[in-house]
Amino acid sequence: SKKNLQFFLWLGGAILLIITTVFLFSFRSYRYRNRMNIALNDKSILINQQNTHITDSINYAKRIQNVLFDTFNEISSSFNEYFVFYEAKQMVSGDYYGYYKTAKGHLIFCVDCSGTGVFGAFLSIVCNSIIEKTINQSGTSLTPSLILKETQGFLIEMLDSDARDSLYKERINLSIC
Repeated sequence: SKKNLQFFLWLGGAILLIITTVFLFSFRSYRYRNRMNIALNDKSILINQQNTHITDSINYAKRIQNVLFDTFNEISSSFNEYFVFYEAKQMVSGDYYGYYKTAKGHLIFCVDCSGTGVFGAFLSIVCNSIIEKTINQSGTSLTPSLILKETQGFLIEMLDSDARDSLYKERINLSIC
């Protein structure tokens, strides 16, 4: 019976050692997970703040783009019957339409700048300023083909400096009538 007692003591000690080891590993794992959850929560807060900042900036860019491309009132004062359907794929876009009333008549154009989102929006602003510059410089010889030709020339001059190394290849589709 002394052997039985010794056996049970060793068995109890081994079980106690196993339980203590499992407890220590579990506690250590719990502390690690807790630290990781805190770090993950901190990163999540940072990402949400950055997302809010980016979204606010893009919303502001959309407001600027709406001001730059607001020709709806000009169209409504020039035509009795018309409709305009414009729906951007993202908050800001490289696609837009424009209208100019000139001494020779009306110019209506649709522009599709390559890229979506912020890149396309910036390219559309550049393109719009080039179209306006072309219209203002053309004077009485203003025709759609002249505008297309001059706009193409300005775009090549303005955007071609780094085009060979550019990540984006600028493409602008423009129709004028």
